[in-house]
Amino acid sequence: MIAKSNLLAAFGLLVLSSLSAQAASDVISAEAVKRNVYVSDSVISGGDALADPMALSAVRWAKNPAGYERIVVDLTGEGSDWQKKGPPYFQVGHDSRTSSVTLSIRGISRREVTGASLSKALTKSALISKGYLAPGMEGDLASLEFQTRAPVDVESFYLTSPPRIVIDVRSKR
Repeated sequence: MIAKSNLLAAFGLLVLSSLSAQAASDVISAEAVKRNVYVSDSVISGGDALADPMALSAVRWAKNPAGYERIVVDLTGEGSDWQKKGPPYFQVGHDSRTSSVTLSIRGISRREVTGASLSKALTKSALISKGYLAPGMEGDLASLEFQTRAPVDVESFYLTSPPRIVIDVRSKR
């Protein structure tokens, strides 16, 4: 009886350790270069938590011949050398159950993007059905949500000179 309970306890620890190992891999670091590593049901984080405040200046969309669609979030800053810096801290989350991709950015001092300009940028997308810009209710946080038409995989990275956040979306493979 004791051996059986020890075996169950050992199995329980094995399951817990494997679950925590999987949970840790669900948060992926964004890099300053495209890597062609697409994920689903994950969080991608990047940027600088100590960056100077920036403005959310534009959202652009483009179809790429390589088979993915790209969303580019343009950011602008103030003062000298802001163009050479990276974006403030951001997270891109993908949830296949709700068919959504969410972008949250800290350190946004101004919003030059409107719900109408976001919708207009996405009108030709075959993968994204609509975009939503959450009201600015939590200080310097800006949140954008993109609803997808079908299951997708995502990749996110950032660029500098000027600072941009890039989200590539492709049909799930």
